[in-house]
Amino acid sequence: MRIGGTLNVSTSTFSGNRAASFGGGINNGNFSGPVAVTNSTFSGNSATTASGAIVIGFPGISTGLKSTIFAASISGSNCSGPPITDQGFNISTDASCAFAKGTSHNNVPDTQLKLGLLQNNGGPTKTIALGAGSLAIDTVPVEFRNDQAMPPNQITTDQRGSKRPDAAEGICDIGAYEFPD
Repeated sequence: MRIGGTLNVSTSTFSGNRAASFGGGINNGNFSGPVAVTNSTFSGNSATTASGAIVIGFPGISTGLKSTIFAASISGSNCSGPPITDQGFNISTDASCAFAKGTSHNNVPDTQLKLGLLQNNGGPTKTIALGAGSLAIDTVPVEFRNDQAMPPNQITTDQRGSKRPDAAEGICDIGAYEFPD
C-alpha cells in the first residue's frame, strides 16, 4: 500500500505483499503524511530494496505503532526509515523497528510468537491466528485498546469480528487476531 496523506489502520492483516522497491506492506517513504497502525499483523511481506513490512516517511512525520506484530519479512527488515513512535505493546522478530517501550519487544523468536498461516479463521477475511502460548496473548490491558485517531476509538473486536478482549477477560492480545482462551 503506497500512501500520501494520513493513514490510520487498525485490526488488519498484511501478508504476502510484494513491492518492487520499498515497503511490501506499507510504503510511506516518499510521502509526508502521518501513519498510525494499531492492533495489526504484518507477516510474510517482501520488498526488493528496503523493508518487507513498512517503510516510514520523512523525519519529523508521525508514525505510531501500537499493539502490532511484525514477523517473517521474506526480504529486508520489518521496518525502515526514520524512528517510529512506539506507542507500546508491539512485537518484532528483528531489531529494525527499534521498539523502546518496556511493553514492546524486539528480536522475538518465531518459537515465542507462534503465528499460524494466513487462512480462514472465521470472519469475513483471512487472518493469521496466534498459537497457544504466544507472547502476544493476554498482553494489552483493556484500557489501552484504543486506536490512535483523534479522538481515539475503542477497539472492541478483532479483524474477524470476535470480541476483544475475549469473554471473561480484561486483557487483549497483540495483533489483528484475538486468541479464544
